[in-house]
Amino acid sequence: MALVTGQRRAVTAVAEGDLPDGVAALGPVLAPDGSARLVLRAPHAAEEALSAYLLAVRRTSTARKDEDIVSIRMRIPDPTV
Repeated sequence: MALVTGQRRAVTAVAEGDLPDGVAALGPVLAPDGSARLVLRAPHAAEEALSAYLLAVRRTSTARKDEDIVSIRMRIPDPTV
């Protein structure tokens, strides 16, 4: 699972991007202050692909020096539990 937050335009671009197979987008949920939140759910087999996708999003945003950046948090279950 991943949580993406930031400005509406940037979060919507993540949601409308080429998400890996098996990843479900919940949102984006828009807030009155111009921000948005997006939850990306992935089965265990797609977690690595989701991580690579989100890394590419960040790299592209950084390379373009976008002002509308997103915050990304991933939560991956501990395989030892």
